[in-house]
Amino acid sequence: MPGREILNAETVLALGVIIALLARSRSATGDRTARRTGLAARDALAVASLFAVIVAVYWSASRMPFVSDDYVLANLARLSSGNYSIPFTRGGGDGFFRPLGYISLGWTWPWADLDPVRWHAAALTLHCVNSALVYLLARSIDNLRPWAWFAGALFAVNGAHPESVAWIAGRFDLLAAFFSLIALISFIRLWETGALAWGIASAIAMAAGILSKESAYALPLMMAIYPASRPGLQKHGLKLLAPFFLLAAALFGYRWTLQGGIGGYAGMFALHPLSLANALLLRLWAILFFPVNWSANVTAPVVIAAIACAAAWIALAWASRGSRPRLLLPLGLTLAAAIPPVGQLLIGADLEKSRVLYLPSAGFCLFVAAAAQMAAPKVRVGAAVAILVFQLTALRHNLAIWENVAAKSKAVCEAAIACSNPESVSGLPRTIDGVYFFANGFPECVRFEQAQRPEIAAHSCSLAWDTQSRKLREQK
Repeated sequence: MPGREILNAETVLALGVIIALLARSRSATGDRTARRTGLAARDALAVASLFAVIVAVYWSASRMPFVSDDYVLANLARLSSGNYSIPFTRGGGDGFFRPLGYISLGWTWPWADLDPVRWHAAALTLHCVNSALVYLLARSIDNLRPWAWFAGALFAVNGAHPESVAWIAGRFDLLAAFFSLIALISFIRLWETGALAWGIASAIAMAAGILSKESAYALPLMMAIYPASRPGLQKHGLKLLAPFFLLAAALFGYRWTLQGGIGGYAGMFALHPLSLANALLLRLWAILFFPVNWSANVTAPVVIAAIACAAAWIALAWASRGSRPRLLLPLGLTLAAAIPPVGQLLIGADLEKSRVLYLPSAGFCLFVAAAAQMAAPKVRVGAAVAILVFQLTALRHNLAIWENVAAKSKAVCEAAIACSNPESVSGLPRTIDGVYFFANGFPECVRFEQAQRPEIAAHSCSLAWDTQSRKLREQK
């Protein structure tokens, strides 16, 4: 089935489920926020189980070679390791201002060097921590507390995450989500208790998130959504929200000064309003509901799991009864998190650029947990399992594509270093099946392979990419 038709079908189902869930829920509620309890031993066990799941699922991908920008960023980390002033005082050459992201890469270099396994281990560690933070975020919302592990597990095995977790360039998304989740959890505690310490922690985390990637600029809006969608909470007025909006404005002003403008996200303002609406209201949900890379061969288990997932969503939409604000909170968090990268949200069937969904997917996982929690007991467990199994199946399918393309990347560079003039290699594609190939990073890749394989003797040759075999061929 062509990719566009698949995306259309996914969009119709996703939007239909959301509308049905909202229509069948009640607008009024008697819910009130209960006093939070401290963490217990079972929370440590829950987090440990999330870590174990992530390691098991990503184990094979953790050993895959570098891909595309991985080579560029590893080289940049080598050059910038130990330098903390330049990232904060100069705008990025790519139009983005992400000083903490680049500093974190510099910190990784002395330990990881040119070892892809260690670079992937660093990414997996961040993803493990972020999954635990999603668990804690769900646990901080009284209605979702019984389903907190499910929300964390759904985030851990989300099919849209390979580009963020398996690609070194995804470090910025991992860091931004890490600080954003801490900021949001701290803000919820601030709103409930009024304790200044929580406000300071939230502000520091928000600033760190914004300095990691622009997606964290969504935080003030995400914070505002929490009290707006939670009836029964004590209203503290704008005095608690205003400092966060002012902090975001100050950081944006500093960024503007360094970049001489908005920088890398300027393209979003060139999009037609219909394209923006399509991105936020349609495509976003299609990819979150069904994050499958349809550009490569899709096996029967993936198709079966997708059908079971669709049936599970229909069952949830039919069997759910409850308070509408329970759904509006995670839906609002998802939409708010998707606003900064909205210009990149028109993701196709190959899932290219799906890394921008890393933070929005946290809100989506809370939404799935809320929908399951509101369903009839006979439906909720089976539907939740079907959705979780589908996400896991889609993740393994998508990761296999990344592993395959990474192997091709290494093979290309190994072939190129055997030529006395590697720059003569021609025709390398920008992407393969939605995975970044050599739009960037080929010269760095060749140098890295030469450093690791000095015994290979070069000879005169000319290589070109064969699109049918997806291999380099020597030109006669």
